[in-house]
Amino acid sequence: MMNVFTEVGDAVLVNDPVYTPFMSKVEQNGRTLITSSLQESEGKYHLDLADIEAKIIEHDVKLYLVCNPQNPGGRVWTADELNAVLDLCKKHDVAIVSDEIHQDLTLRGHTFTPFLTLAQGYEHKVVSLTSMTKTFNIAGIKGSLIFAKDAALIEKISLQQQLNDEYELNLFAYTAMHSAYREGGEWLAQLLVYIEDNIEFTLDFLADKLPKIKVMRPEASYLIWLDCSAYSQDDEQLYDILRAAKVELNAGIKYGEEGHLKMRINVACPRMLLEAGLARMVMAFEGLGG
Repeated sequence: MMNVFTEVGDAVLVNDPVYTPFMSKVEQNGRTLITSSLQESEGKYHLDLADIEAKIIEHDVKLYLVCNPQNPGGRVWTADELNAVLDLCKKHDVAIVSDEIHQDLTLRGHTFTPFLTLAQGYEHKVVSLTSMTKTFNIAGIKGSLIFAKDAALIEKISLQQQLNDEYELNLFAYTAMHSAYREGGEWLAQLLVYIEDNIEFTLDFLADKLPKIKVMRPEASYLIWLDCSAYSQDDEQLYDILRAAKVELNAGIKYGEEGHLKMRINVACPRMLLEAGLARMVMAFEGLGG
């Protein structure tokens, strides 16, 4: 998508914090990385629309990479929020690529809105990306989907795929994708119940045993964003404290400067394993005033 919508040196906007490849792929492709920090209030992230527009104008941004549902914060952006982003991008002629890979894991009480459903009249500048690999835990097949509506844009994407030698799925990936989407509905429904139960267990456990950790309740997926600043003011030390207790969480600083002193925990695992990991977190922090 980088070569479809931008040239080398162009500015590409992402939010901070965000899944690490959003930032690394921009720079690896020779583009200029521009970040707009998400704002936290009422226990969840919000888009700073004023800052987004200011960055677009200041840096002549050509492409905005949207993460919805948001990783690592777990927000499912509302239709109103996405429409506000769309209005800004239309105003300044900015293309939008929306990574929607966690969409199938939207949790109860929240509604996922595909960006393309809002893009009437701007379809030539909007692409949505997704895959079954997060939902069904089959990332090894290297299969994904690109959604676009504009015929000329589709042709341009197809040409770029051919240039990248990535035009066709292998047979194994095709079979896995077909099976997952055609026959995985019941399994997914049961998975969501299990994930939601694990999320509630984790929130209750942390509130009881480690109340100084500020927890961001996810609206989608199996990832929970933890503010651990009460226990350390150094990212490396925080990671080492947990690692010493044999707990492997994702260091928040890898997701941008706004991830300072935060950690990301994955609760898509058997309850027994989750309980053991959380107990080790208590052991790690109990000597620090936990």
